[in-house]
Amino acid sequence: MLIKSANEPFDSNMNIIRNYLSTQFNETHNDGGYAIRTIEIKRFNIIKSLCEKFECLTGYKVPYTECDASEMNLLVKRGLSVINVADKAYKEAITDAKNIENEIAQAQKGGSREFGGYESLLAYLQNLEYRKERVEGYIAPAHQLLTERRKLLGMLRQQAEVLSATNTSDLIPVILTQIPTEYLTGCPIKESYFNKSDSPILYAWKKLDALETALRRVISLCTVPTDKYELNNGGENKAHYYREYFSSDNVELRQNMTAIDYVKTKYLHKQSVDKNTQMMNSSL
Repeated sequence: MLIKSANEPFDSNMNIIRNYLSTQFNETHNDGGYAIRTIEIKRFNIIKSLCEKFECLTGYKVPYTECDASEMNLLVKRGLSVINVADKAYKEAITDAKNIENEIAQAQKGGSREFGGYESLLAYLQNLEYRKERVEGYIAPAHQLLTERRKLLGMLRQQAEVLSATNTSDLIPVILTQIPTEYLTGCPIKESYFNKSDSPILYAWKKLDALETALRRVISLCTVPTDKYELNNGGENKAHYYREYFSSDNVELRQNMTAIDYVKTKYLHKQSVDKNTQMMNSSL
């Protein structure tokens, strides 16, 4: 027999939603916390209508902590710092490449008599070309990272505009000029065999993907279908039973029964009652 804890829903979708954790960013958090919270704020702006629909259907409010002006100020400050680090790395890569190009030009003109410690000019030039190729290989990834860091900060713009529109006094007056208009539309980090969850960005994205999927699933189950086949096979009644199951009044029910089993039991019972009524009112 499967035993579950007193506060754990039997349904996996409700489990994901009810156990979602939302943590406000503060100065004690590292850059990973900034990334997680920034992604969360943007994604919740996108799924706001889903959260409202879920609450309307079930009576549950999705656990989420709203971002206020004070937190927004901290997030933008940290975001600019993260961008500056990426920008510095990108500029250093370009500078290193230019310096090596100058060394190559000087060596080819005979301006470097020592050959950089090598026995011949040819060996010295080969080493410089290798160093140039290696440094130039850093430039494109460094630029991509800088772009991604800017777009990460850009995910805060919608919420900052909301706060600015309400004339929140604590919000930094020029904050909208500091936030890029472009934002991440997909996770820039891909899961690999060697790296499953080390990235806070990947962690946050997967967590929000799971939440959104769970919300859509519950809402879909609780909504009367429009498909004629589903309607002819008890679609309206089943949607009603799903709403009963996921309702905030039925915590104990979900601890002992799956959604599918509950709806199947209720629907079969209704069919039995309807058949009995039909037969009782039929003629011989």
